[in-house]
Amino acid sequence: MPFGRAAPPFAAVAGNPARAVRARFDPMTAATLLRTAWWNWPAEKIVRNVAAIMGADIAALENAA
Repeated sequence: MPFGRAAPPFAAVAGNPARAVRARFDPMTAATLLRTAWWNWPAEKIVRNVAAIMGADIAALENAA
């Protein structure tokens, strides 16, 4: 990646200068994660929905949002 450019969301990066090596999630899952933005939820909501956040069921996370 050229100097000053951020890595794509949820990309695994390596090297110096850093370059995107692979995507951690498929594009649809990455878009859902960005849309739900669970990391901005209040702590109480995170605690109530920790199973959905930690689980592999992206639909459960969407429903929790």
